[in-house]
Parts: sequence; structure tokens; C-alpha cells
Amino acid sequence: MTTFFVVQVILLYIYWTWQFGRRAGIGLGVWLGVTYLLAHDGWLRFGPVPPPLFFLLLPAIIATILLARKVSVTHAGLGWPIGYQSFRILVEIFLWWGHREDVVPVQLTFEGRNFDIITGLTAPLVALLPTPRWLVHAWNFMGLALLINVVTVAILSMPTPLQRFEHSNLFVIQDPYVWLPLFLVPSALFGHLALWRRLTSR
Repeated sequence: MTTFFVVQVILLYIYWTWQFGRRAGIGLGVWLGVTYLLAHDGWLRFGPVPPPLFFLLLPAIIATILLARKVSVTHAGLGWPIGYQSFRILVEIFLWWGHREDVVPVQLTFEGRNFDIITGLTAPLVALLPTPRWLVHAWNFMGLALLINVVTVAILSMPTPLQRFEHSNLFVIQDPYVWLPLFLVPSALFGHLALWRRLTSR
């Protein structure tokens, strides 16, 4: 399970480096290394409010939004920011597998309250088939809503005063799974923002 997770992170890292260049690859490599070490050394353990993980998640989301605003996507078609989201299929398989091994709480899988796999499964179809622009807008909004849903469920599953689910979400502060909230989630968000820019550009 861990190997499967690490492989998908490496593949997505290679994609980012190929798409955005060496400097992006170096910066992202440093981010992955630092967050791994913080998780490995136990710095992200739950305890204080807000959890230390939040102090990393917030800048990751802000950086993703700023990057999506700066990166030019007007030269590309709609295919790449749509088809890019198919990586979420592997993420959902990992979460399901993790639940089977009692690592991931059920509410974070498609057997529970996570329906994010719909975005991954439909991404190739929307990317390859002739799709009206309004439908692409609707698909992008749906994918973003599903992403927000699973992030909300994940936060409400953490052992904090906000917890609303019985099974606690503890694996996200462990290495290498810390890359799920700090790399894979921002990567999915970036795809939606990049697609929105492309749809609204002239």
C-alpha cells in the first residue's frame, strides 16, 4: 500500500516537473522532503489547537492559488487540465486499500462519504469527448465541490474539538501519507483553478 502511494506521488511529481520546469521540480522536491521529515520526526502529532498540520496546509493552498493565477494556460487546450484529474482514481484506490488495512477511516473512502472518484473516472471522458463548454464548467464545479467535501470530512475526522466522525483520521500526519493533504490535495485544486482560468480566458 505504501509503495503504491509513493509511486503515484513520484509520477505526479514528474508530471509537475515536466509541465512547469526545473525550478518547480526543485521547489516541490524541497517541500516534499521537509514535510516528510516533519511527519517522520513526529512534529505533526495532534494535540494543540489548531493542529500543526493546518499550519502547513494553509500555505500549501495559498501557494497553489497563486501558482494557478501566474501560470499561463491560455496556450493549451482544455484537455490537459481536465485529463490531469484522472490521477484521483489512484488516490481513491489507495484510500480504499488503506481502509482494508485499517489505516484509513471508512468515511474517507468511496464506501463512506468520499465521492471524489467520480471526478477521476469522468475526467478522461470529458477530456476526450466533444463536450459543450457549459458542461465542462459544470464538471469542474462538481469536481471542486467533491474535493471540498472530502477535505471537510477529513478535517471533521481529525482528533480535535471539531471531530464529528467516530473513526479518527490519524494517518495523514504519518510519513509518507502526509503528502496526501500537502501535495495531492493542492494538486487537485490546482487542476480545477487552471481549468477555470482556461475557460474564462479570451
